[in-house]
Amino acid sequence: MLLYNKAVDVNHTLLRFAALILMLDVKVVELDRLRIYDFVVANPFHVSKLSLSQDLLKAKNVFKSYANRYQIYDPKGLFESMRPVQNIAILNLKEMGVLLEDAYSGRYLLQPDEIPDQLARIAQDKENSVSLQVLKFIEEHLVVMDLVGPKGLKQASGLMEYRYDVA
Repeated sequence: MLLYNKAVDVNHTLLRFAALILMLDVKVVELDRLRIYDFVVANPFHVSKLSLSQDLLKAKNVFKSYANRYQIYDPKGLFESMRPVQNIAILNLKEMGVLLEDAYSGRYLLQPDEIPDQLARIAQDKENSVSLQVLKFIEEHLVVMDLVGPKGLKQASGLMEYRYDVA
């Protein structure tokens, strides 16, 4: 049986990044943070697996309803297999002027106004395949988290090594 996985589709990745950039109320974002957000948007069920504080238990358990018996995957393995696709989408966004890279900090300056109108319309459409519920969860709970450290996004997601990061 052949299954489609939007997580490794370049066009869908571009759509997810556009939706994230339009939703984020920040001007600068780290590459690793953007990649983790993208993973969560592509795999909403993973929100229920995040290691977050007890007061977010109810909010994150809502995402258990996104479970799909056909999507059995190792999160770290899938996250790493998404890297080349994410890199292609990021290169496209840089070419469009949506992301401006700061070579010294490894962060990106977000330019949401540079997203082409047609892509922005699709990314903001309620009928697209990007979960507004996940975007809202990211906006309300994950944006405020540090990226690194013992209570950071890398640790909470379980997708990346964090113990050797300098906070």
